Amino acid sequence: MSAVANAHPLDVSGVVLVAPAVWGRSTMPWYQRLALWIGAHTFPASSVTGEGLDIMPSDNIEMLKALSADPLVIKETRIDSIYGLSNLMDEALLAAKWLTPPALIVYGQRDEIIPRYPTCQMLRSLPEPSSGFWRLAVYPEGYHMLIRDLQANVVLDDIAAWILDQDAPLPSGEERTSYVLDDDCNALWAP
Repeated sequence: MSAVANAHPLDVSGVVLVAPAVWGRSTMPWYQRLALWIGAHTFPASSVTGEGLDIMPSDNIEMLKALSADPLVIKETRIDSIYGLSNLMDEALLAAKWLTPPALIVYGQRDEIIPRYPTCQMLRSLPEPSSGFWRLAVYPEGYHMLIRDLQANVVLDDIAAWILDQDAPLPSGEERTSYVLDDDCNALWAP
């Protein structure tokens, strides 16, 4: 989102945002912001893992096992890298209001990596949906790794259909067309 909404945006005919990483600091609880700042400014080279977080990034267990066994996949991340990623997510969340290329946004209702609240804040920031700039599909069985999940073919079919015709209905039928956004965007999560 930052690349297409900055001062020198990419010249593209559309973007597909898969589980957009928009968990900016403004949407984090104060204690997470504080812990991240202290970690990044006190012991930035220390590494952490996701072990013990009890978070499922996908329902595709075989794929997750393969990633875990792959020596080329990073298993530990430096705190200063997480801080940098948070900076990028801040930038993406702020950029939402300037997103002008047509966009297909796909999000898994079971996403445990990017919470609903930041996603809702991003949707609130986007230009009016009636302008036709963006469309949203929410997959009830989808996790964060939508295009690697067990139902990846459903999401990929929607993406392919949108690329071929940005105005055509999505084959899955999971597009949200009512954008009445209460505090938590609850209307969007219900089918």
